Amino acid sequence: MRGNDPLLLKKNLAAVKAGEWGFAEAAAIIAFYNDAKDFAGLRGFSRSLLAREDLQKLDGHEDFVAYMGIVADSYLSDTAALLSDGESFLKKYPASDMFEAVKLLMEGAITPARLPGVAVSPPVAAGPGPCGQPHVTERLLSRAEAFARRAHGAQRYGAYPYAKHLEDTVRILGRFLNQDTALFCAAWLHDCIEDTQTGADALRAEFGERIAGLVLAVTRRATALGKEELGEYYARIKATPGAVTLKLADRIANVEACLNGTNAGQLLKYRQLHPRFCTALQGSGNEALWEHLLLVIRRDSPLFLRQESFACVVCGTTAATVTLVPAGSPMLGSIVSPGFLIEGFMGSALSGGLKSVDAALAALKGRDLEALRKICWEAGCFECHVCRRVYCLRHWNTRVEFDDGFYDCTRGTCPDGHTQLLDD
Repeated sequence: MRGNDPLLLKKNLAAVKAGEWGFAEAAAIIAFYNDAKDFAGLRGFSRSLLAREDLQKLDGHEDFVAYMGIVADSYLSDTAALLSDGESFLKKYPASDMFEAVKLLMEGAITPARLPGVAVSPPVAAGPGPCGQPHVTERLLSRAEAFARRAHGAQRYGAYPYAKHLEDTVRILGRFLNQDTALFCAAWLHDCIEDTQTGADALRAEFGERIAGLVLAVTRRATALGKEELGEYYARIKATPGAVTLKLADRIANVEACLNGTNAGQLLKYRQLHPRFCTALQGSGNEALWEHLLLVIRRDSPLFLRQESFACVVCGTTAATVTLVPAGSPMLGSIVSPGFLIEGFMGSALSGGLKSVDAALAALKGRDLEALRKICWEAGCFECHVCRRVYCLRHWNTRVEFDDGFYDCTRGTCPDGHTQLLDD
């Protein structure tokens, strides 16, 4: 999506002016301004879009929150303008699907989108949510997590507390760069109606219609004869924007758990359901999630060698999950050598080329973050190197550094005042 063609810029600007535009045209224009380092042009274009009468056409668009993230990024140096334009927008579209996104944007809670070819800044000061997922709202996601943990109580997922499956679903959404706040909240809540005493009205009251609607879409309803027919269930999922992506993350979390020894007996069931699942739902949802599901559903060996989650010493939520992955695992994408997948702290990061899998396995099994940093510094960057305490991103005071107008790195200061590199 490189935007260095002035003729294409002119064509896209004309399309916007004529009202014949969508997310693709807006993103291409933003790419042009980024490539040209014309940040004044970028901010001016974003402001003009916020003022448009036809911006509401993006209601329900899966990429809308990504778009709003780009708008937020263009305003980072002009908070007063963002607040002024945002207030005008909220008055114009009070019943819009976009109302909550713009409100959160104004609070500085949506981080900039990472579109291919678009050079944007790293997360804004508010930072990611408690599981560090990109592009989500810390406060809303924290509420969803707490609500789900209370609702599921002492329920188990194999040998683990049930919350492990919920957290896995959230992490998988983040791993594949989903950016919709509602999806991350619904991932925490997706089994509340089906497997607990929670009612739909309680979810609506607490989280609003969109999040409750996503949960209802992926809830297989009870009938007098058991559970509703799969065709009806899948049709409802496909008809609900975002629900296919949510269901894909849920299914991948279940299949990956089977491959790694949790609920292993369920793998045959998922394989038997897979053809009908694909026939009913393919063509919708996150394409990268579909590709990953097709890889893992056929796999017979474990996806990883060891996985450990590390809790923040301040709030107890997961600061990061570190996974040691063997060569050839779908979790490593195009990396062919053994490596680490680090999820949750500042999004997802892959690091391959391990010289000694045995040393990495011993360090991770022993939860020795200092030893892990010597092997792969990203695998332990969430622990303060001085006080040796783990903090989630919200408890680091972060400072973003730029080089010639583009993102260079993020440094953080822990609650005890020690500063270190968090992201490079």
